[in-house]
Amino acid sequence: MHTRDEAVADQWAARQLALVPAERGTLRAVLFYFVDEGTLFDPLYGTGFARALRVARAAGVAESEWPLPLVAYAKAEEVKRATGTSLRLRVQDGYTNAAQTVIYIDRQPIGVLNNVDEERPLELPKLAPGRHLIQALQVWLYHVEPSGVKSEVARKLQAECQFESTGKKAITIELRFDGDTLSIRAEELR
Repeated sequence: MHTRDEAVADQWAARQLALVPAERGTLRAVLFYFVDEGTLFDPLYGTGFARALRVARAAGVAESEWPLPLVAYAKAEEVKRATGTSLRLRVQDGYTNAAQTVIYIDRQPIGVLNNVDEERPLELPKLAPGRHLIQALQVWLYHVEPSGVKSEVARKLQAECQFESTGKKAITIELRFDGDTLSIRAEELR
């Protein structure tokens, strides 16, 4: 797939299992396994809850079949989306036009920010006003042709910046790569 986006792999696998009626039990077992992982965070996969929600939605598993902690997590995510802060990724104009990175705020892992196949913002609780450290770790940079063909430009880069938040709902993380050095800048929107 030429991507480090494990969310895409989870969704693909869930859709494949959903096509086989005899695998519904496997899907339920996967949901329970990921729910058991709970808030345990893996930089490439996210939390167990996030993976369970992706699998359940991609496979079309009815909410009535979800483990109760997953239902609660999904509702909390909706509240976060409505009231929290949205983090978006922007890559400077030029040959390098897409990226995948693990984002940390104040040295806490937040999740994978990615705009390789499509822009997918990260939703997080409302960011408190004040100074924050934003780190982009394990950054992979790509050139994506209009046809969708991807070419890797660089991998395993990292950068960080200080950011003064006023508590707005949207933040853009801009990556700049000059061929040798990666830098990031954060900007509030709205």
